[in-house]
Amino acid sequence: MFAGIDTSAYTTSVALVSESEQLIEEARVPIEVSKGQQRLR
Repeated sequence: MFAGIDTSAYTTSVALVSESEQLIEEARVPIEVSKGQQRLR
């Protein structure tokens, strides 16, 4: 099993893929940014 994580475009994404390249699970969570803030720190 392989896990992939990405934290771009104000979203954190994670995916689990089997050795036979079958998607097992995926999830996306928006990263909260304060109003008026243009980037994450």
